Amino acid sequence: MIFKIYFYIIFKMENNTRYKYRYLLPDCDNIIFKKFGELIYMNYETFSGKHYYGWNKCIDYLFKNNKECFEKIKLKDNVLFNDWFSKLFYWNMYESKYFLDELKNYKFFITFLHVPHNENFLKLSRKEQIYKCNFEIISDINSDTKSWDNLYHDNNKLLDVSDEIINKILFLFVLSNDHKNNLCQLKPTLIKKIISIKHPIEQNNIDDKFNISLYLKKKKKNIIHIGWWLRNFKIFCDTKFPKNYEKNLIIKRDFSNNINWINLKKNLNLDDVTIINELNDSDYINLITKSIVFIYLENSTANNTILECIQHNIPIIVNKNRSVVEYLGLEYPMYYEDILPILNDDKILEYTIVKGYDYLKNMNKKNISLDYFNKKFKYHISNFSVNKNKKKLTWICHCFRADNFIESFIQNFLDQEGQNRIQLYISNIVNSHDKNTTNEFISKIGKKYENIKVFNLEKNEQLYDTWNICIKNTDTEYVTLTNISDRYMKDYSNIFIKFLDNTPACDIAISSYIISPNFIERYCKDSQGITKLSNNYNKQIDNNVVNQNNMINSCPVWRKKIHDFIGYFDVKKKTSYYDCEIWLKALDNNFNIIFIDTADPLYIHYNIINHSY
Repeated sequence: MIFKIYFYIIFKMENNTRYKYRYLLPDCDNIIFKKFGELIYMNYETFSGKHYYGWNKCIDYLFKNNKECFEKIKLKDNVLFNDWFSKLFYWNMYESKYFLDELKNYKFFITFLHVPHNENFLKLSRKEQIYKCNFEIISDINSDTKSWDNLYHDNNKLLDVSDEIINKILFLFVLSNDHKNNLCQLKPTLIKKIISIKHPIEQNNIDDKFNISLYLKKKKKNIIHIGWWLRNFKIFCDTKFPKNYEKNLIIKRDFSNNINWINLKKNLNLDDVTIINELNDSDYINLITKSIVFIYLENSTANNTILECIQHNIPIIVNKNRSVVEYLGLEYPMYYEDILPILNDDKILEYTIVKGYDYLKNMNKKNISLDYFNKKFKYHISNFSVNKNKKKLTWICHCFRADNFIESFIQNFLDQEGQNRIQLYISNIVNSHDKNTTNEFISKIGKKYENIKVFNLEKNEQLYDTWNICIKNTDTEYVTLTNISDRYMKDYSNIFIKFLDNTPACDIAISSYIISPNFIERYCKDSQGITKLSNNYNKQIDNNVVNQNNMINSCPVWRKKIHDFIGYFDVKKKTSYYDCEIWLKALDNNFNIIFIDTADPLYIHYNIINHSY
């Protein structure tokens, strides 16, 4: 049976008439993508005054490039797609009814959550919120303004969504790791559903770039404030720049008459600020590419102003919060906290602006490209696909000085349940063993068992080299690195395979294990030692956990396809104990490490200095 992804998109027109759109993308191999229902009306001009390059263009690019993104993906079940969770469940109750009715016909849906959780901001009084930071009031003749406004901003409302709806979420995409971590703390059951993916922006054929030489030559230099969502206008208005800088504040069309803006202006010092009404695209780009930008964010996930500055290499002054750092990087030289002390020194400020421009011009922007977004979206969707390959998991073993361990290790592998689903790749360092019989044994088992493959190496290759060779040669969906002196529960492989099959949002799975001071030939759950990682169930695995626990000792099982994004083990690293570098890289690239909760530790790690791998 061929299953499909149904795209359910909602647009709100200028006259407040709401329409429902239900799509299937054009046919694409094993997934049938086609439009059904009538496209009533869509007018892209209705989005003017929102974003120069916003979310709608990202989704549009995804639609237009579906051939590349969804080719040869056969899903396990039909999936309904919605691109904006908050719009559907919080803001547009009329459309929400249609979607919920439609959702009854599906086991799963995929959605994106854009609005950041801002607990401290929500604790403020209404007056303090308006004074501190603008936000738009949503009004509706049939709704209570205050409750609608709170729904518009409060991620805690995600917790109020019924368990029935939450259970139907296949993937909940968010636009920063910080947002993901906050939501996982609020609702731990989301750990197995939530995925961080960076908001992309067009990077090809961008002719209008910031010109640093022309900017520095200007006698009067523009510094502009863009946007309104969670902005702190007061900090921009109160910040004093050298006299040769002119502050401009761009106001969008439907905001200039907003009651919040009218009230907010009464508390702002606008004496040295020029208000600019909404601009068309041409005038907007002409202005921002000849200016530097300033925004102060009370919170954020992805931010379109920051993305546009990255796109056009425009130096931007912005406060350092975790989501912003995910997009700009820790080393970005123009964070508000760093700029503030030098604002009175025109020369140092200009020097810093040049540094900011050079940083943006030379930064690696691959992971915010549209093609990368499509590729990663395809990767996540494919984790819910039907895989016809019966072999699911490859054990990779670096066989070095293996005389005392090899026979019981092979027996441990052969005792694994589901032999038809697993295979063992051994990189055998031929000259490392003391006994000739060791190589004879390894050669014999490689010939005897179809699911054991031996790579004989005459010299002791660097550990990461042998790992990389085996990973590249395997054709299974999942991979794990096994220590030749460790011993595994007999259903170890089946537990990991089942977990990854049933948890498509998981990219790397780990479990608890026992560190033993003594070598143990056969797995025993009551073995003497220290149990590690047992306290990580329902916790977000982040960089701190990876740094505190050498991840190779937690024997991760991961999807081979992540190497298409993060590369392979770095052979330049001299020590085998820095393999956590690749797991940190995986986290930086927004892949999920999830802990499997089991009654007993799944394996025993023999902890001895210079023990064999």
